[in-house]
Amino acid sequence: MLACMISPLEMILRTGELHRLFMYFLKLLFHFWLYALRATLTHARRQHSLSPKQNRLMCMQALWSKIFPIKILTYS
Repeated sequence: MLACMISPLEMILRTGELHRLFMYFLKLLFHFWLYALRATLTHARRQHSLSPKQNRLMCMQALWSKIFPIKILTYS
């Protein structure tokens, strides 16, 4: 009788499914972030014909803007 009184949320918490779902969500979020970063870097490389040094600088700026979304001012 008591077994049917347990809610589905309690069953999820007891079996550890919530932790597994949360870890799956984090993994999915990380893979989406990597895909967005790769697309940004590819677009930056294709859009400009730059020297290798300028290309590395642009890739690093794109990387940092994805990690820390703060506008970086550069002076040339």
